[in-house]
Amino acid sequence: MPKPPRRHRGGSLPEGKFAVDRSWEELSRAPPNDLPTYRLITDKDDASFCQRVSEALKLGYRLHGSPAVAFNGTDIIAAQAVLWPFVEDDHHNFDQDDEIPF
Repeated sequence: MPKPPRRHRGGSLPEGKFAVDRSWEELSRAPPNDLPTYRLITDKDDASFCQRVSEALKLGYRLHGSPAVAFNGTDIIAAQAVLWPFVEDDHHNFDQDDEIPF
């Protein structure tokens, strides 16, 4: 079983930086920085879009469904839904002994 991520120590992070080392207790609550539990990330299908999705995954979000692409007449637009894995609902609520699902 993997160890829970470690707590980030060091105060606030510079703009655009994310705390990857987070404790189990922090991850099991709400997403950081007042972000929503469900996010649909959209942008031109380029490195910037991939970076935004990668940053969400580093924060602890998990992919939700398959990506989608569309053409707006000029650019290919990509979309990817991400979901915070510790949403309280009628499904499984994770305990500290459970394996982290990402």
